[in-house]
Amino acid sequence: MEYSRFESYLPHTDLIITGEGKLDTQTLQGKTVAGIAQKAWPWSVPVVAVCGHLDLLPAQIQALGLLYADSFLVSPQPLAQAQAETYSLLRNWATRMGAWLIFAFSGKA
Repeated sequence: MEYSRFESYLPHTDLIITGEGKLDTQTLQGKTVAGIAQKAWPWSVPVVAVCGHLDLLPAQIQALGLLYADSFLVSPQPLAQAQAETYSLLRNWATRMGAWLIFAFSGKA
């Protein structure tokens, strides 16, 4: 993050969407998602995380400083299948996330 000047963009950022293959207890120990959420917190920039496998409780997601975390998989499937379908799975997730963001930030949530 240092080389990308990540923090210099935060004052002008409305939302961060980041991701990892798996969000789990290792994420709590300092994987990239945790670092992004930590850097975004002082700027009040909400962070959403997407992953292939979500293995965190809601309280752990909140403790990371994430607004929301979700898996792009709609049902369990073998890794090879998920990898082969990544494009369509992420496209479908982005559609669902877009609808969620419109609802969440519309003031009606």
